[in-house]
Amino acid sequence: MTLIREALSPVGDEEGQCGDFSRKFLWKLQGEKGPGLIVQKIQRTFMVHKMIDLLQADIPIINKKLPGPLRNMDWYFRRYMSASEIENFVRPSGSEANATEYCYWEGWYIPDQETVPTYKGLKMGGPANPHYDDAFALCGIASGTQPKDLKNSTRGKYIIYGAATYHPLSNVKNKLPATVCKGFGLDMNSGVKSSGNLPSSTIEPQNLPPATSESHWTVTVRWDSGAPDASGDYGVSRVESHEGPPSFMDLYW
Repeated sequence: MTLIREALSPVGDEEGQCGDFSRKFLWKLQGEKGPGLIVQKIQRTFMVHKMIDLLQADIPIINKKLPGPLRNMDWYFRRYMSASEIENFVRPSGSEANATEYCYWEGWYIPDQETVPTYKGLKMGGPANPHYDDAFALCGIASGTQPKDLKNSTRGKYIIYGAATYHPLSNVKNKLPATVCKGFGLDMNSGVKSSGNLPSSTIEPQNLPPATSESHWTVTVRWDSGAPDASGDYGVSRVESHEGPPSFMDLYW
């Protein structure tokens, strides 16, 4: 049995500025049918600097000890923005990065004799892809959406990693999907904003049956609002996706 995460690319791809992006997915089973539960652990990493800090004339003491060729790495040694700093920074734009939600769990229920979840997500439009089940996304880490707000706002990297497992279930017939999920601690009213309307929790689900399949996916977004691209746009989000957990390049480059 295989748990398949189908990327809705390119129709589900969005790339903005200063970290703004979206990647959308569908879930389905191959070689087995429900009832069962997909549980995904999400881990989010923010590595973001304010450009105003990077543009200051003073050089950190640690950097003064570096050889000349390495001094252009000054930005690397400066402190990253905290979760609260990120939230306060983006608030004027009307968006929320939910940076304090760095680890949480989400759930999708697959009914008896079905191979896809009952939850149909949000409408994307178009007959080929009328909905999606899951999305990895982030708002722009900037104080607004106008060019003046984006230029010299932030430079950084955002990594989101989803580790999903499928758990066959029994004794769940005639139960509502939300009831099934809540029985394992996944609640649509959990308060996890990043999960949207999905049953979710900041506490690992308990008493799950053994998993029979899994899926791992990483998306890394990089941007630099200190210099324009060929089109003259600042902080264009550069998005990379791959199967598996974060790699060395994701984390350290």
